[in-house]
Amino acid sequence: MHFLFFLYLLNEKNRKNPINSSIMKNLAFKGMFTSIGILMIACSVLVSCNKNHQEAISQNSVDKIVELANQQYLNTLLISGSETSTFIAQNDGLTAVYMANERGFESNATEALNPLTSCLKSVQLSREQALQVRKTLIIYETRNADIIKSHREAYAKIQARMEAARIELLKQSTSAKMNRQELSKKLENLKAQFEQALKEIKEKNAVIFSTNYRELMLNLSKILDERQWGVFSKCLSS
Repeated sequence: MHFLFFLYLLNEKNRKNPINSSIMKNLAFKGMFTSIGILMIACSVLVSCNKNHQEAISQNSVDKIVELANQQYLNTLLISGSETSTFIAQNDGLTAVYMANERGFESNATEALNPLTSCLKSVQLSREQALQVRKTLIIYETRNADIIKSHREAYAKIQARMEAARIELLKQSTSAKMNRQELSKKLENLKAQFEQALKEIKEKNAVIFSTNYRELMLNLSKILDERQWGVFSKCLSS
């Protein structure tokens, strides 16, 4: 409106000064295009800043999620077992999110649920997003296959070794070579050895697990919108 009024004033003035008409109009249009150019640049900068801000937020939350999973993997050393039962670690010492896969995402069975796939289902994915998530989970499972196999094989070896040691302690106990107090103490020591051996396996594999998990999170952050990512990351961190 201001620009049109300005043109009107120019037109009135040019009727009185026809010599300057062309020059004034050129200056007016030049000023208009300059203003439009400045406005476009400002908008572009604003969009770029907002995009960079959102990427920084996503990167920051990815770092937190990856580190949380890493700490869960390294520090969860729950070994069950006693004089009457075998020493074992839940999920062979693997953290649940590292075992997430496309089958768990597709299944509605309670036993198939995984914290990661459960959180993904909670964000109301579109059909296209769900398809992209499935593909991403398939890639993640494929990348994780070798390291999970390596972890399980190493775990199986120490579990078998500890079980053989436990049985030997029980034999010594029944043959009166040690009393029950000594047996209890030796079983506790054996459990501590199991935990230490499992910890060493985890420390060896942690970097690969974290690298694959980070790649998964980065891919998911590109599939989910800002609202969905906020819900998902909060769910996974709770």
